[in-house]
Amino acid sequence: MGGFTFLLDFLWKLLIVTCLGSTFIFGSFLVARIFFGKVSAGFFNRLAQYSVASLLGLTIVAGFILSIADKDLQVQCFGSFVESQGGFGITRALGLVWLFGGIILFLKDVVSIQNFKKQLAHYSLSETSEYLLVSNQLSAMTYGVLNPIILIPQAVAENSSRLKYVLLHEKTHIKNHDGLWSFVALLAVRICWFNPLSFLFEKNRILAMEMATDEETISSHQLNPTSYAESLIATLGIGSSRPNNQVSISAASHFAQLRFRIEQMHPRMKSERRSLYKWIVLGLMSLGWIMGISEALASIRINKPAVTNEVMCYQVQHEKIIENWFHIEKEANKCE
Repeated sequence: MGGFTFLLDFLWKLLIVTCLGSTFIFGSFLVARIFFGKVSAGFFNRLAQYSVASLLGLTIVAGFILSIADKDLQVQCFGSFVESQGGFGITRALGLVWLFGGIILFLKDVVSIQNFKKQLAHYSLSETSEYLLVSNQLSAMTYGVLNPIILIPQAVAENSSRLKYVLLHEKTHIKNHDGLWSFVALLAVRICWFNPLSFLFEKNRILAMEMATDEETISSHQLNPTSYAESLIATLGIGSSRPNNQVSISAASHFAQLRFRIEQMHPRMKSERRSLYKWIVLGLMSLGWIMGISEALASIRINKPAVTNEVMCYQVQHEKIIENWFHIEKEANKCE
């Protein structure tokens, strides 16, 4: 039991770091995406890659430092408090929720990937071995992480012009290792599943990745943007079945995303209907800032030990803050 409670105390402290880090990293990306939208999609795609790599790096480094250098964890200061109070502790409960929430989402992804692999087992490579020829129930996409494969529905393969554009798009994904980056992003979003900004970030990351692929495909192969866009529109109505995980990259994606990508290819078609989206993102970030300020003010109001050699655990301080938020009866939250 001691090892499990140590794990929960560790998770709580790591949760604080991840919450603050993800809010700053994802929020910065979203703000930049909204207010500097005219910058090339390639820049935002690289920024998204740096963001997920930074968040995972922060989580790993913070976990390592906490496990070997956090004095409160080593002396089990919060454990002493819990024993004196005869309760489990709110922060431990939150750590447990974070752990089980992540496990459930991870298992859901594993099941989705395995089911999709079984579905692909019924299909075979094309004559040129460039792609896997699949039924029209599936979308044109790149699937896989280390050894990605291109999936092409029969309706797309039957049209040589349409097939050309879709293959060039998917090969650009493979060249840029977008499947691997999408998997890294999946890990980051699953770790931060509690943060609503993570899902907004992932939606915008995918859009930036697809737009960057469009830009690179058109420029590197000197394609006609109109013909290229028409081929994507033609593939949109094909395939209703997509794996629900980030190891697949769909060429056309859903209508709203495709429309935005086409608007970027044709500047005259750009719309200005972003105001509501801006307010949603700024509202979520403002909520996070308000909660952070409230916690800071609450921590100031906490009575510090009168004797300087007495230790007040950081985690115990948060217990008092949460008690103040929810008006829980106050206890003597001090490690002796």
